[in-house]
Amino acid sequence: LESMCNPQLCLKWAKGVLHVAKDHYLEPKLYLVLGKAQSVIALKELTFEKQQLLQKESLEYFERAVKLDPQGVEFIFQYALHLAQAREISAAREQVQNALGLSHDHTGCLHLLALLLTSDKQYTEALQICELALQQHPDNL
Repeated sequence: LESMCNPQLCLKWAKGVLHVAKDHYLEPKLYLVLGKAQSVIALKELTFEKQQLLQKESLEYFERAVKLDPQGVEFIFQYALHLAQAREISAAREQVQNALGLSHDHTGCLHLLALLLTSDKQYTEALQICELALQQHPDNL
């Protein structure tokens, strides 16, 4: 499922399994898969209106995953990442800071936070985040 070679098939499979996984520990992971698949499908859509609709549905799947597992850093990170892609910067920043509160050294969150800070022209803070990330992960340049 990670490769998303066929996002339509992935979406269909995850929706089919979802009703069986209700209240199961895998339920938030299925919503994550749904969000990722829907996001890939949205990127391939030609019309802007359809892209926006599919992207909105994708965000709803990510939000549902976070609601089901509010301690799941990867769920929060993916939600924040896709909020940022939708240009919902303040919401993305709030989510990524929430994720960093749970896991202060999550590389993806640190990177995303630096990008979000630069989008708000907070270059000094972004540089500090980059320096912190390099201190925590010196081999991850």
